Amino acid sequence: MSKLRVTVNAKGLDTKLLSEQAIRDALRGVGYKYMLQVRKRTERGESVDGGTFKPYSPKYEERKTLAGRMGRNYWLRMTGQMMSSMIVSVVGRMVTVTFEGTRMVQSFRRKGPSKARPLTFSDRPGGQVSNALIAWANNRIRPFVGVNQKELAELRDFLRRTLAKAIRSSKTQPA
Repeated sequence: MSKLRVTVNAKGLDTKLLSEQAIRDALRGVGYKYMLQVRKRTERGESVDGGTFKPYSPKYEERKTLAGRMGRNYWLRMTGQMMSSMIVSVVGRMVTVTFEGTRMVQSFRRKGPSKARPLTFSDRPGGQVSNALIAWANNRIRPFVGVNQKELAELRDFLRRTLAKAIRSSKTQPA
């Protein structure tokens, strides 16, 4: 979806005192903070650029209403599975936030010959779709994955504070 490089001005930080584990822990924290930023912004119905999400189509609103999941919000939460599937991983000095897992494809269809009959919720037998694919498709219509300048500054500040705390902690621990 998108790549983000966060660099921190290390001026004033004695980075030689940092262990690789402390750096990985700080990066993992940045990943979780980013996930929280995405979730909070999405719950406000706000896109990554600060605008509001495009409204749902009438057909999709009907699907959500029949599933008992429609309010006047655009939180990208039909089932909650996509947003709850976000995970953080750290390899070396790189943090990655991805969507893991798959779920059953869910569809709405009318039963019987009359279109006047209500829609029913059903699963297509064996149909699986990845949460990453669902996130990608949602992001094309309602951009929620990414970071804006304010969030980037918050992530940089968080990383710097976390590294400074790790350095202070390493100075107080006996050798």
